[in-house]
Amino acid sequence: MDWDKKIIKTEFVQLEVKDFKKYSETIHNSIRQYRGYISKGKQNITDEKSEAVITIKGPLDQFESLMNALPAGGVKVMQRKKSSVDVTGELIDIKWRLEAKK
Repeated sequence: MDWDKKIIKTEFVQLEVKDFKKYSETIHNSIRQYRGYISKGKQNITDEKSEAVITIKGPLDQFESLMNALPAGGVKVMQRKKSSVDVTGELIDIKWRLEAKK
């Protein structure tokens, strides 16, 4: 049985950027560079501001590097929250239940 830890990391990052379109291209390039992808996205545009909310998924071994690459040149970090969840026990339980059913 595979006893390696199975961790899900989550990070909320709120950034203020001057050129939304240019930064959007930069973030998409960074995501591809770190073998990630956007799994969900939403954009709101008003007279005062443009706002995008995206969910990025990717390999755990690239997670920290990708998150550190997001606030690049001229980007102001407004808020940042990190969390992680160990789901090893849940996965082991599911594996045992499947084996028991066989």
